[in-house]
Amino acid sequence: MKFILFCLCFLFSNVILASVYTWVDSAGVQHFSAEKQNEALLIKSATKSTLKPLKPSVSTINHAVKYLKLVIIEPQNEETLRYFDGNVRVLVSLEPNLQDGDVLNLLYDGRLFVVSSKDGSFVIPSVERGEHTLQASVKDSAGRILLSSDDVIFYMHQPVVGGN
Repeated sequence: MKFILFCLCFLFSNVILASVYTWVDSAGVQHFSAEKQNEALLIKSATKSTLKPLKPSVSTINHAVKYLKLVIIEPQNEETLRYFDGNVRVLVSLEPNLQDGDVLNLLYDGRLFVVSSKDGSFVIPSVERGEHTLQASVKDSAGRILLSSDDVIFYMHQPVVGGN
């Protein structure tokens, strides 16, 4: 009987003294294992008896948010704009709202126009007449595109004042 009790105590002592490793995979899921993986962190060693909680990184927090919808509301696709001053107001709708660390970008004719807008409104000054293309995108803190809108094409018509 003492031998069985001794074996059980020995077995449980190895489990208690086992090292524990943790890592977060590319999908943002945290894993735990007694075996060390490539980028695993040691959170409990055989010599320590306390566990320290891991503080999630900003990128892990941002990956938990999945953007559902990104749409350019204004101007509408194929819309002809007639403004005397040449400025174009662009409104973008994002669901859910922009999260900390992420940025909302606007591409105007294939070039980055504005790095970030928190409220989804932009003003493009001095737009020349003709056809133009807009696209909005959300990027995380590492610069990865999380979601892009469909392209919106609009036409700028600047009326001639005082012309014959």
